[in-house]
Amino acid sequence: MRLENRDISSKFIVRQIEYDSATKTPYPRIFNVQEAENWQISVDDHKNIAGYWKMATYLNIFGNLFFWLYL
Repeated sequence: MRLENRDISSKFIVRQIEYDSATKTPYPRIFNVQEAENWQISVDDHKNIAGYWKMATYLNIFGNLFFWLYL
């Protein structure tokens, strides 16, 4: 977009933070203050995302197999 502050703004990440730590939000996830201090991907999130892509791959393979065998 050729903004004048591109070099400065490229060094920051903007995140929405929920200040009430008891509030849980569904995805897209809004971090609370404790999570924003250390925003690494948790093991559970990594397993969930990996499981999603694994199932998507299997469905794609079996869908193509079904399509080409019964065409």
